[in-house]
Amino acid sequence: MFCHSVKIQFDKIYERKKMKKNRILATLLVVLILILVSAFVIPTKGYEMPGLKSKCPDDGSPWYDKTPVIGVESAFGAELQLLLDQTKNKSVCVINGRSFTRGSLEGKQVVLFLSGGSIYNSALTTQSAFDHYNIAKLIFSGIAGGIDPSLNIGDVVIGTQSAEYMELLAARENPDGTHTIPPWFQVTQPPFEFFYPQANFVTHRGGEPDQEEVLRWFPGDPQMVAVAEKAATKVTLNSCGLDTNGNQVCLSTQPVVVSGNLVMGPVFVDNARFREWVFADFNAQALAMEEVYHACYVNQKPCLMLRSLSGLAGGGPGENEIGTFFQVAANNSAMLVAEIVKELEVSSQEK
Repeated sequence: MFCHSVKIQFDKIYERKKMKKNRILATLLVVLILILVSAFVIPTKGYEMPGLKSKCPDDGSPWYDKTPVIGVESAFGAELQLLLDQTKNKSVCVINGRSFTRGSLEGKQVVLFLSGGSIYNSALTTQSAFDHYNIAKLIFSGIAGGIDPSLNIGDVVIGTQSAEYMELLAARENPDGTHTIPPWFQVTQPPFEFFYPQANFVTHRGGEPDQEEVLRWFPGDPQMVAVAEKAATKVTLNSCGLDTNGNQVCLSTQPVVVSGNLVMGPVFVDNARFREWVFADFNAQALAMEEVYHACYVNQKPCLMLRSLSGLAGGGPGENEIGTFFQVAANNSAMLVAEIVKELEVSSQEK
């Protein structure tokens, strides 16, 4: 009887342990199922699943969209809005207060965003784009001031390369009007008064760590330049549009597309003498305040800059023309960008 009673007690203990073990296994199974469901159904933090319209968190959390896309970056909202209106299946992420719109443009996967005005904002925004999106190719479009006397308002410049012309030495002036140049500074170009241009010191992805190279010009991607030149033959640029007051304005010449040099700096130029110096020193076709070729070179990304001339940087007979022809220039930029996106090919393996 005693042995039978002991056996019953052991059986009860065994059953309780078995039930407890089963409950633990069941709980673990439920947790595993929830993890698997969240991985495939619920978007991970900072990453938008296709088709969702919600924003990614703007809290500095690390995330990266691995889908190869064409980046489309614009300097001003009026330019970008024309392209956003053509974009399908849009979803938005916000990074450091800047909106990035994913979607489909001309049948291609794209991310569209504003650079913000100035060379500094455009550099920061471009780097943010590279840090969060697998941008296989980047197109930047924006208005600019024309400094080549052979060009007119409304013309579009495909940037083959760009220089940051406001990287300068402000030399010490002597009583006799001459300048004292520090012994370590190498004069490579004629100055504008006491401002002497200098090159950049840069590193880049894949290079020797902390080994800077000296660069005056940052290159655009030759293949993308060729695609842009081909696309330019398929569009007819506008010569008329609305000014900032809503009045119809027309250019005196039909706009054309050319390839050439761009110069960038944190200065809005409306000075004829300074314009002439920049053209003579840099043989550039346009100048503007936003730059991406520097960031593209550092990240070793293929990039293309387009600049549509909305003014002549002080070269016109009257006041600056940007308010009059801004929308004409923006329309022409957007038209050409859309055609370039249509022509570009992006491999699913590009990084």
